[in-house]
Amino acid sequence: MIKPYLRAPALVRTWVVSSSLFLAGTVNAQQFSIAAGAIDACAGVLEDTGGPSGQYGNNENHTVVICPTNPGDGISLQWAVFNLSTAGAPNTWDQVSIWDGNSTGATFLGSYTGIQLSGLTVSATTFNPTGCLTVRFTSNNAGTGDFAASISCITPCDRPTAVAV
Repeated sequence: MIKPYLRAPALVRTWVVSSSLFLAGTVNAQQFSIAAGAIDACAGVLEDTGGPSGQYGNNENHTVVICPTNPGDGISLQWAVFNLSTAGAPNTWDQVSIWDGNSTGATFLGSYTGIQLSGLTVSATTFNPTGCLTVRFTSNNAGTGDFAASISCITPCDRPTAVAV
């Protein structure tokens, strides 16, 4: 939406462009389900099992390993939608857990529930030689929700090397 804006002293008309103008159009990205098991991609969307128009179900347990297509790159997940059910006992809430590597034996980055990851980005660290992220989703039997994250790849900077002078 474009709105006129008048600056008082000079009465100069300028135009303010709303960010909604830039969201017009359709973005087509490959969609990957959390149930995929393995994803090798530097672009796409990781989604719950309900897909773009539904919610995940009760009693789900899925683990997916997401790896970059370019050696040396790292995976980055930007959580656009993160609305997990917090129904039931607190230690049984639906959750997403993330590891910095290609298995659940890698460095644990954390477990998240509710809306904790909404709008945030989780990326592979420079200490991760695979560049992969492992994501596990579990849901209890007390409620459903939805989540989606854009998948992209980052190219880490070269580590500095000491030079003797």
